[in-house]
Amino acid sequence: MNYENIINLFLRVENLKTLGRCGWHLAGIDNSETVASHIWGTSFISLILSKMLAERRNNLDLEKVLIMSILHDLPESLVGDISRRAIDLGGDEFKDSKNKAELVAIKRILGEYVNLKDLINIWQEYHEQQSIEARIVRDADVLDMLIHAIILKQQGISKRKLNNFFIDAEGTVFADLFEAVIKRFENMDR
Repeated sequence: MNYENIINLFLRVENLKTLGRCGWHLAGIDNSETVASHIWGTSFISLILSKMLAERRNNLDLEKVLIMSILHDLPESLVGDISRRAIDLGGDEFKDSKNKAELVAIKRILGEYVNLKDLINIWQEYHEQQSIEARIVRDADVLDMLIHAIILKQQGISKRKLNNFFIDAEGTVFADLFEAVIKRFENMDR
């Protein structure tokens, strides 16, 4: 068996281990977090949230949740990390272009592997945000960012630099958990 293609795939996504998340950089916080470490945090939080929700829902697909969480930022290995601030400033046209670029990237990364094409569909499901699994991963994605902000605050980063990362919990599956995390941040230094 020729393993060259699969080795090339592994090499292609290796840069996620060193690719910084630009939102932290834009806030004046350098060397804070890589995309790979964010993917790990999102995956772990997704697992825990799924287990919490599985107590109430027996039709939850945990395998799909974990695949989504691992893949959710994979296109950034080709397109880079684009901050929420850039998306907000660029408006709908920029957001649409970003989404198209990420779709092209995920297809380029995984599309040449016949047995991996189903992963592209799972990645697209995450971005469409129509399933409970996709919504869990989205919540985990944001919660990982909020938890990281709390850690940064504990390390001495000013609240002023971190405030913009805290968004409201409206529309989340785990709104109570979001509110608890936000309250924890707000109560720091009191």
